[in-house]
Amino acid sequence: MKKVFTAVLMCVIALFTSACNGIETNEIYGRDAEIAKSRDQHSASLSVYSNGVENELSMYADEFIGAQTLWTYDADSDGDITLRYELLSRDGKVKLAMIAPDGAVSVLVENTDNTLEDTTGSTEPKEWVTETVSLKKGKNRLKIVSRDNPSLRLHLHVDAGELYDPD
Repeated sequence: MKKVFTAVLMCVIALFTSACNGIETNEIYGRDAEIAKSRDQHSASLSVYSNGVENELSMYADEFIGAQTLWTYDADSDGDITLRYELLSRDGKVKLAMIAPDGAVSVLVENTDNTLEDTTGSTEPKEWVTETVSLKKGKNRLKIVSRDNPSLRLHLHVDAGELYDPD
């Protein structure tokens, strides 16, 4: 009986410890340290594809929660790069976050339930945003991060680096 009690107690302690150390995908959104981690963690499948244009991707998701790396660039020196994107969302919060080599996180854009009105499944972006981003020497990354089950659509174009490829 004592061995059974000890075994059950050990299981309860292990479950409690793992629950305390883990983080829910919905909690990543407000925690820069979690966003900066190289590990991607999300709860929905993504539809990501290249539309035949070099250095461009499109992404669609329903009820996406967590973080996914979309782009990486190993810069030889400090400098700037131009990103073009269109980000639309509905029913939640979504942001594009740039992660510097030192782990510093800066938000490029944050949508909180803006307008994902195009329900026709259009694959062409309507309004690109062009932004110049400062990069530091080393590995720079761009992630999409969300919470509260948004539906989202993203089109992204960069002239250098590596875009996310689900294959």
